[in-house]
Order: sequence, then structure tokens, then C-alpha cells
Amino acid sequence: MSDDVKTAVQSWIAENQMQAVQDYVSRGRRLEHSPEEALAAAWIVLMRAWAKAPGMGHEPRRIDIEAEYSLRGLKPPYELVGAEMEAITRATAGALEDLDKINRDRLNSEILDLRSSEKSRTN
Repeated sequence: MSDDVKTAVQSWIAENQMQAVQDYVSRGRRLEHSPEEALAAAWIVLMRAWAKAPGMGHEPRRIDIEAEYSLRGLKPPYELVGAEMEAITRATAGALEDLDKINRDRLNSEILDLRSSEKSRTN
């Protein structure tokens, strides 16, 4: 993967995370007073479920937990779900490989467009 594509993907991820945090806060930050241990336990369960069903990546509860972690200046306990992260990564890579040429070209174009807009914002 080229550096431009990596940077574009990282920008896309960061923008999505920022939007998720903004959405979570706008809905009242319901996990604000949850103990970190409870957040970790729920997040691990949701990550394990995602690894078993990779098509279910958009799980609102997991996204809210990750937003709460971000607002606390913390990261979820990724070290406790290494195997699950690998399974999710493999499934994502497989899904990308399975895209037909038209959809692969469209995705590449969107990534490069994002990178171009990122460059223009920094200039």
C-alpha cells in the first residue's frame, strides 16, 4: 500500500472516529459514569462477537464505548483481543480482495480523493 493510500485511510479512520465521538456526545454520553472495567468487559464481548461475524462491524454499542474511551483519553484494551483483531483484519482484507474491479476502482478513487482533499486542507 502506498504512503498516500495509508495516509488517506488513516485520515478516513480519524474522521470517522471524530464523527462517532461527536454523535455519542450529542446523544448524552450515557457511559460517562461507567467504570473502566465495565467498559472493557463490554467492549471485549463486542469485539469477540465482531470477530465471529465480521460483517457486523458497525455495532453502535462498541462504537459508543470507543467514543467514551476517546473522551477519557484512553484506548480500549486492544492487547486483550489480539486474536480477534487479526481475524477482523483477515476478514476485511478478504472482503477487499473479493471486490470486483469496478468496486475496487471506486474504492481506490475514493481513497485518493480523500487524500487529495486532506492535502488541500493542510496547504
